Formats: sequence, C-alpha cells, structure tokens
Amino acid sequence: MSVPIQAATSDRPQYPEIDEDMGEDPARFLSSSEHYLPIARIRGIQDRGLLSAYRAVEQREFGGRDVNTKFE
Repeated sequence: MSVPIQAATSDRPQYPEIDEDMGEDPARFLSSSEHYLPIARIRGIQDRGLLSAYRAVEQREFGGRDVNTKFE
C-alpha cells in the first residue's frame, strides 16, 4: 500500500503495534493540528481497548492535555 509522501515523512509519533492490534494509530489523530478532530474521534470510540490506547498515547506523547471543549 502506498502512502502520500507527507504522511510517510511525517515526524509525528507513530505506534504501529497499536495500529496492527486495534486497526488505527491514535497518534494520527492526537497529533492533528485540527483542534476538533481528536476530540470528535475520541467521542466516537465505542471499544474500551481502543479508548485505553488513545489515553496511553495522549499521556505518553502530550502529557494529558486539558481539553475544555463544548460541542453545541
């Protein structure tokens, strides 16, 4: 599978083992410059294991940012 050059050369953290186990890499969303993207993705997670993976990556890479966002 080919990936865009920008994605292949990205310097964001990567967690291929989580991607392999859970089907996605939380760092892909958590590293986004779009403020609402990570929040929207997390709100849509139904699997507790995947939610735990997001929490672990957030803590490890970003120190557990404080997000006070209200969706109208």
